[in-house]
Amino acid sequence: MSQDEMTAFLRERGHGVLAFGDEDGGYATPMSFGFDADNRQCIFQFVFGSNSTKRTYVEREATATLVVHERPAIDDWRSVVAEGDVEPLSNTSVQRAAAVFADHANVTSFDVFDDPLEEADVEWFEFQIREMNGRQATAPGTGG
Repeated sequence: MSQDEMTAFLRERGHGVLAFGDEDGGYATPMSFGFDADNRQCIFQFVFGSNSTKRTYVEREATATLVVHERPAIDDWRSVVAEGDVEPLSNTSVQRAAAVFADHANVTSFDVFDDPLEEADVEWFEFQIREMNGRQATAPGTGG
């Protein structure tokens, strides 16, 4: 996929699987995101429960990979795999980030936590993409 195709794909999908890894192992979780093409970054709104594995990996500054894909049919699929760093957003960047997230994220509910949502920590993060690769079926949508 070209850079323009990958950019369009990330903007329209708005969700994928964010994975962290380090010498102690790895962790992956489905996440909603907004893609900011101008800054080549994804915006995440993390919700941390009291026993958050995600927080553990974020605080370790573990390498992150975002996998975004769709497969409407066996011969019609696309995927983008991006590698980069996840960092907290500064307070001055949150308003812009929230707008990107609102415009492009495919948001899911937060009802997966053991703790009530009111007790969870909600924080904004950016995923600064270092490397990105996209692939797609050679003749998308031609089969049945």
